[in-house]
Amino acid sequence: MVLRIARFIGLLFMALALGVGFSALIGAGARIDFYGTVFLTVQEAMYQDIGRLQGFVEPIAFIAVLLALLRVRRRKPFFIMTLVSCICIAAMIGMRVFFIQPIHQAITSWGPENIPDTWMIARNRYYQFTAVSAGFSIIGFCSFSLSVLFDTPQYRAIKKVSN
Repeated sequence: MVLRIARFIGLLFMALALGVGFSALIGAGARIDFYGTVFLTVQEAMYQDIGRLQGFVEPIAFIAVLLALLRVRRRKPFFIMTLVSCICIAAMIGMRVFFIQPIHQAITSWGPENIPDTWMIARNRYYQFTAVSAGFSIIGFCSFSLSVLFDTPQYRAIKKVSN
């Protein structure tokens, strides 16, 4: 029962993280051509809450998937898929903490009158790191989903008979 609850919470919060990451990534394409003050205004209006949401969603997903990992540690294929997912969530959290958030903090410290000449470099890095984080999110979600879908009593019975 603990495994089922951990998997449900893990899938739910990984799906939320995937949605948040992809909404930021999809919106980046439309905003890449904004000039400095418009970019700054949109960034402040749209992304204040995304960081807080990710700071809530990703750790819960990590804890749930880690709990599921501990519960499937003796089932090798499911352990590996769940481990991949756990590593991807840790990478997402690391990307946000060490790369995305510092850039976001720098951007929010700017005002319309003091946007640095290098603002495009910060914007591009922000979007690149967001894309990498979204990639980890896809891989992690798919890996965890597959481990949940295939770890069924019927599959385990087939594997026992074939071995």
